[in-house]
Amino acid sequence: METKSTLIKEIKRISCEIWDQMHEVIQLQQGANEPSITSSIFSELKKLERKGLSIAIATRTESPENITGADIEWWLEEEGKFIALSIQAKRLYSNDEYSQLDYYVGEEKKPQIDILIEYAEQNKMIPLYSFYNFIQYEGGSDVHTQHDKAWTYAYAHDLLNVKTSSPSDYQKREYLESACDIKPIYNIFNIGLTGVLENYKAVHESINISSYKHSDCPSYIKELKRKINDTMLYTTIEEAMSIFQGHSTRTTPPPPKELETNQKIFIYTNLTPYHDHLKALGF
Repeated sequence: METKSTLIKEIKRISCEIWDQMHEVIQLQQGANEPSITSSIFSELKKLERKGLSIAIATRTESPENITGADIEWWLEEEGKFIALSIQAKRLYSNDEYSQLDYYVGEEKKPQIDILIEYAEQNKMIPLYSFYNFIQYEGGSDVHTQHDKAWTYAYAHDLLNVKTSSPSDYQKREYLESACDIKPIYNIFNIGLTGVLENYKAVHESINISSYKHSDCPSYIKELKRKINDTMLYTTIEEAMSIFQGHSTRTTPPPPKELETNQKIFIYTNLTPYHDHLKALGF
Protein backbone atom coordinates (compact mmCIF):
# COMPACT_ATOMS: atom_id res chain seq x y z
CA MET A 1 0.00 0.00 0.00
CA GLU A 2 3.03 2.27 -0.48
CA THR A 3 1.41 4.37 -3.19
CA LYS A 4 -1.75 4.89 -1.14
CA SER A 5 0.15 5.98 1.99
CA THR A 6 2.35 8.28 -0.07
CA LEU A 7 -0.72 9.80 -1.72
CA ILE A 8 -2.27 10.46 1.70
CA LYS A 9 0.98 12.08 2.82
CA GLU A 10 0.94 14.34 -0.25
CA ILE A 11 -2.72 15.28 0.25
CA LYS A 12 -1.89 16.26 3.84
CA ARG A 13 0.96 18.42 2.55
CA ILE A 14 -1.38 20.14 0.10
CA SER A 15 -3.84 20.68 2.98
CA CYS A 16 -1.16 22.61 4.88
CA GLU A 17 -0.62 24.80 1.83
CA ILE A 18 -4.37 25.48 1.63
CA TRP A 19 -4.29 26.46 5.32
CA ASP A 20 -1.48 28.95 4.70
CA GLN A 21 -3.16 30.35 1.60
CA MET A 22 -6.49 30.76 3.40
CA HIS A 23 -4.72 32.38 6.36
CA GLU A 24 -3.23 34.98 4.06
CA VAL A 25 -6.55 35.55 2.29
CA ILE A 26 -8.45 36.08 5.55
CA GLN A 27 -5.70 38.06 7.27
CA LEU A 28 -5.29 40.46 4.35
CA GLN A 29 -9.04 40.54 3.66
CA GLN A 30 -8.39 39.49 0.09
CA GLY A 31 -11.21 38.38 -2.14
CA ALA A 32 -9.72 35.09 -3.33
CA ASN A 33 -12.48 32.81 -4.50
CA GLU A 34 -12.80 29.04 -4.72
CA PRO A 35 -11.48 28.76 -8.31
CA SER A 36 -8.17 30.43 -7.42
CA ILE A 37 -7.61 28.02 -4.53
CA THR A 38 -8.74 25.09 -6.65
CA SER A 39 -6.19 26.24 -9.26
CA SER A 40 -3.45 25.94 -6.63
CA ILE A 41 -4.63 22.43 -5.76
CA PHE A 42 -4.69 21.59 -9.46
CA SER A 43 -1.06 22.69 -9.77
CA GLU A 44 0.01 20.61 -6.77
CA LEU A 45 -1.84 17.50 -7.94
CA LYS A 46 -0.25 17.86 -11.37
CA LYS A 47 3.14 17.53 -9.69
CA LEU A 48 2.13 14.15 -8.27
CA GLU A 49 1.90 12.78 -11.80
CA ARG A 50 5.72 13.02 -11.88
CA LYS A 51 6.24 11.23 -8.56
CA GLY A 52 5.26 7.75 -9.65
CA LEU A 53 1.84 7.97 -8.00
CA SER A 54 -1.32 6.58 -9.60
CA ILE A 55 -2.97 9.94 -10.17
CA ALA A 56 -3.69 11.91 -13.33
CA ILE A 57 -5.47 15.23 -13.75
CA ALA A 58 -6.86 17.33 -16.58
CA THR A 59 -9.33 20.13 -17.29
CA ARG A 60 -12.28 20.27 -19.65
CA THR A 61 -14.93 22.88 -20.42
CA GLU A 62 -17.66 20.57 -21.70
CA SER A 63 -19.73 20.29 -18.50
CA PRO A 64 -20.61 23.79 -17.25
CA GLU A 65 -21.13 24.21 -13.53
CA ASN A 66 -24.73 25.39 -14.00
CA ILE A 67 -25.52 21.91 -15.35
CA THR A 68 -23.40 19.73 -13.06
CA GLY A 69 -23.17 21.95 -9.96
CA ALA A 70 -19.56 20.80 -9.63
CA ASP A 71 -16.01 22.16 -9.90
CA ILE A 72 -14.27 18.79 -9.75
CA GLU A 73 -15.04 15.28 -10.95
CA TRP A 74 -12.82 12.73 -9.19
CA TRP A 75 -12.83 9.07 -10.24
CA LEU A 76 -11.37 6.49 -7.87
CA GLU A 77 -10.46 2.95 -8.93
CA GLU A 78 -9.82 0.05 -6.61
CA GLU A 79 -9.34 -3.53 -7.82
CA GLY A 80 -11.07 -2.90 -11.13
CA LYS A 81 -14.10 -1.02 -9.77
CA PHE A 82 -14.79 2.73 -9.96
CA ILE A 83 -16.73 5.38 -8.08
CA ALA A 84 -17.18 8.98 -9.19
CA LEU A 85 -17.20 11.98 -6.85
CA SER A 86 -18.92 15.15 -8.07
CA ILE A 87 -17.46 17.96 -5.96
CA GLN A 88 -18.42 21.59 -5.37
CA ALA A 89 -15.80 23.70 -3.55
CA LYS A 90 -16.48 26.44 -1.00
CA ARG A 91 -14.13 28.59 1.07
CA LEU A 92 -14.47 29.82 4.63
CA TYR A 93 -14.76 33.59 5.18
CA SER A 94 -13.49 35.77 8.01
CA ASN A 95 -16.90 35.61 9.74
CA ASP A 96 -16.35 31.83 10.15
CA GLU A 97 -19.09 31.10 7.63
CA TYR A 98 -19.21 29.58 4.17
CA SER A 99 -20.87 32.68 2.81
CA GLN A 100 -21.34 31.26 -0.70
CA LEU A 101 -22.70 27.89 0.40
CA ASP A 102 -26.34 28.92 -0.02
CA TYR A 103 -25.74 29.79 -3.67
CA TYR A 104 -28.38 30.09 -6.41
CA VAL A 105 -27.80 29.61 -10.13
CA GLY A 106 -29.32 31.13 -13.26
CA GLU A 107 -32.33 33.31 -13.87
CA GLU A 108 -34.59 30.84 -12.10
CA LYS A 109 -32.33 31.04 -9.01
CA LYS A 110 -32.10 27.30 -8.53
CA PRO A 111 -30.14 26.20 -5.43
CA GLN A 112 -26.70 25.01 -6.46
CA ILE A 113 -26.92 22.09 -4.04
CA ASP A 114 -30.02 20.83 -5.87
CA ILE A 115 -28.22 20.98 -9.22
CA LEU A 116 -25.23 19.11 -7.75
CA ILE A 117 -27.39 16.36 -6.26
CA GLU A 118 -29.68 15.95 -9.27
CA TYR A 119 -26.82 15.68 -11.78
CA ALA A 120 -24.90 13.29 -9.54
CA GLU A 121 -27.91 11.02 -9.03
CA GLN A 122 -28.67 10.95 -12.77
CA ASN A 123 -25.09 9.85 -13.47
CA LYS A 124 -24.61 7.63 -10.39
CA MET A 125 -21.98 9.89 -8.88
CA ILE A 126 -21.56 10.82 -5.23
CA PRO A 127 -22.19 14.55 -4.60
CA LEU A 128 -19.77 16.18 -2.15
CA TYR A 129 -18.90 19.64 -0.90
CA SER A 130 -15.21 20.39 -0.41
CA PHE A 131 -14.25 23.12 2.07
CA TYR A 132 -11.12 25.30 2.12
CA ASN A 133 -10.46 26.54 5.64
CA PHE A 134 -8.35 28.60 7.97
CA ILE A 135 -9.58 28.64 11.57
CA GLN A 136 -8.19 31.03 14.16
CA TYR A 137 -7.49 28.88 17.22
CA GLU A 138 -6.32 30.38 20.47
CA GLY A 139 -2.67 29.44 20.78
CA GLY A 140 -2.36 28.68 17.07
CA SER A 141 -2.55 25.36 15.26
CA ASP A 142 -0.20 22.43 14.78
CA VAL A 143 0.38 20.49 11.60
CA HIS A 144 -2.11 17.77 12.57
CA THR A 145 -4.85 20.36 12.93
CA GLN A 146 -3.99 21.69 9.50
CA HIS A 147 -4.13 18.18 8.01
CA ASP A 148 -7.58 17.61 9.50
CA LYS A 149 -9.17 21.05 9.09
CA ALA A 150 -7.72 22.81 6.04
CA TRP A 151 -9.27 20.70 3.28
CA THR A 152 -12.44 18.89 4.32
CA TYR A 153 -15.53 17.39 2.72
CA ALA A 154 -19.14 16.54 3.46
CA TYR A 155 -21.82 14.65 1.57
CA ALA A 156 -24.25 17.02 -0.13
CA HIS A 157 -27.28 15.17 1.28
CA ASP A 158 -25.91 15.70 4.80
CA LEU A 159 -25.70 19.46 4.15
CA LEU A 160 -29.14 19.49 2.53
CA ASN A 161 -30.62 18.09 5.74
CA VAL A 162 -29.17 21.07 7.64
CA LYS A 163 -30.38 23.52 5.00
CA THR A 164 -33.90 22.11 5.39
CA SER A 165 -34.01 21.74 9.16
CA SER A 166 -31.98 24.78 10.26
CA PRO A 167 -31.61 27.28 7.37
CA SER A 168 -30.30 30.09 9.57
CA ASP A 169 -27.31 27.93 10.57
CA TYR A 170 -26.66 26.45 7.15
CA GLN A 171 -23.52 28.47 6.37
CA LYS A 172 -21.99 28.48 9.87
CA ARG A 173 -18.86 26.34 10.12
CA GLU A 174 -19.19 25.38 13.78
CA TYR A 175 -22.81 24.36 13.39
CA LEU A 176 -22.09 22.32 10.26
CA GLU A 177 -19.23 20.53 12.02
CA SER A 178 -21.59 19.57 14.85
CA ALA A 179 -24.50 18.59 12.61
CA CYS A 180 -22.71 16.90 9.69
CA ASP A 181 -20.08 14.22 9.27
CA ILE A 182 -17.31 16.50 7.98
CA LYS A 183 -13.99 14.76 7.42
CA PRO A 184 -10.52 15.70 6.11
CA ILE A 185 -10.21 15.06 2.38
CA TYR A 186 -7.46 12.48 2.87
CA ASN A 187 -10.00 10.29 4.68
CA ILE A 188 -11.42 9.34 1.27
CA PHE A 189 -8.19 7.52 0.45
CA ASN A 190 -8.04 5.91 3.88
CA ILE A 191 -11.49 4.31 3.68
CA GLY A 192 -11.48 3.45 -0.03
CA LEU A 193 -14.45 2.81 -2.31
CA THR A 194 -16.44 0.68 0.12
CA GLY A 195 -16.08 3.17 2.97
CA VAL A 196 -17.08 6.13 0.79
CA LEU A 197 -20.19 4.31 -0.41
CA GLU A 198 -21.21 3.09 3.04
CA ASN A 199 -20.87 6.59 4.48
CA TYR A 200 -22.92 7.97 1.59
CA LYS A 201 -25.70 5.48 2.25
CA ALA A 202 -25.72 6.58 5.91
CA VAL A 203 -26.91 10.04 4.81
CA HIS A 204 -28.91 8.91 1.77
CA GLU A 205 -30.53 5.64 2.76
CA SER A 206 -32.56 5.10 -0.41
CA ILE A 207 -29.56 4.55 -2.71
CA ASN A 208 -28.54 1.17 -4.04
CA ILE A 209 -24.80 1.06 -3.32
CA SER A 210 -24.05 -1.44 -6.07
CA SER A 211 -25.33 0.95 -8.77
CA TYR A 212 -22.71 3.54 -7.71
CA LYS A 213 -19.81 1.11 -8.05
CA HIS A 214 -19.03 1.10 -11.77
CA SER A 215 -17.29 -1.63 -13.74
CA ASP A 216 -16.11 0.91 -16.34
CA CYS A 217 -15.36 4.63 -16.63
CA PRO A 218 -15.95 7.32 -19.31
CA SER A 219 -13.56 7.73 -22.23
CA TYR A 220 -12.08 10.96 -20.82
CA ILE A 221 -11.13 9.09 -17.63
CA LYS A 222 -9.69 6.22 -19.67
CA GLU A 223 -7.40 8.79 -21.28
CA LEU A 224 -6.15 9.72 -17.82
CA LYS A 225 -5.71 6.02 -16.98
CA ARG A 226 -3.60 5.54 -20.09
CA LYS A 227 -1.51 8.53 -19.07
CA ILE A 228 -0.63 6.75 -15.80
CA ASN A 229 -0.05 3.37 -17.43
CA ASP A 230 2.20 4.84 -20.12
CA THR A 231 4.28 6.52 -17.43
CA MET A 232 4.57 3.33 -15.39
CA LEU A 233 5.50 1.23 -18.43
CA TYR A 234 8.74 3.16 -18.92
CA THR A 235 9.38 4.05 -15.29
CA THR A 236 11.28 1.47 -13.27
CA ILE A 237 10.73 1.23 -9.53
CA GLU A 238 14.17 2.79 -8.99
CA GLU A 239 13.37 5.74 -11.26
CA ALA A 240 9.97 6.21 -9.61
CA MET A 241 11.73 6.50 -6.25
CA SER A 242 14.27 8.88 -7.81
CA ILE A 243 11.45 11.07 -9.10
CA PHE A 244 9.78 11.07 -5.70
CA GLN A 245 13.02 11.98 -3.92
CA GLY A 246 13.69 14.80 -6.38
CA HIS A 247 16.80 13.28 -8.00
CA SER A 248 15.42 12.50 -11.43
CA THR A 249 17.09 14.07 -14.47
CA ARG A 250 13.80 13.95 -16.38
CA THR A 251 12.65 17.39 -17.49
CA THR A 252 9.98 18.87 -15.26
CA PRO A 253 6.95 20.09 -17.21
CA PRO A 254 6.00 23.77 -16.92
CA PRO A 255 3.47 24.63 -14.21
CA PRO A 256 -0.14 24.49 -15.43
CA LYS A 257 -1.92 27.72 -16.19
CA GLU A 258 -4.54 29.07 -13.82
CA LEU A 259 -7.97 27.63 -14.45
CA GLU A 260 -10.18 29.58 -16.81
CA THR A 261 -13.80 30.48 -16.08
CA ASN A 262 -16.12 27.46 -16.30
CA GLN A 263 -13.23 25.01 -16.55
CA LYS A 264 -13.80 21.81 -14.61
CA ILE A 265 -11.10 19.60 -13.12
CA PHE A 266 -11.14 15.87 -13.82
CA ILE A 267 -9.01 13.57 -11.66
CA TYR A 268 -8.35 9.83 -11.80
CA THR A 269 -6.71 7.96 -8.93
CA ASN A 270 -5.94 4.26 -8.63
CA LEU A 271 -6.07 3.04 -5.02
CA THR A 272 -5.10 -0.53 -5.90
CA PRO A 273 -1.90 -1.51 -4.02
CA TYR A 274 1.19 -0.44 -5.96
CA HIS A 275 2.69 -3.93 -6.30
CA ASP A 276 -0.61 -5.26 -7.72
CA HIS A 277 -0.73 -2.40 -10.22
CA LEU A 278 2.85 -3.12 -11.38
CA LYS A 279 2.06 -6.84 -11.68
CA ALA A 280 -0.95 -6.07 -13.88
CA LEU A 281 1.34 -4.04 -16.15
CA GLY A 282 3.78 -6.95 -16.49
CA PHE A 283 6.53 -5.96 -14.03
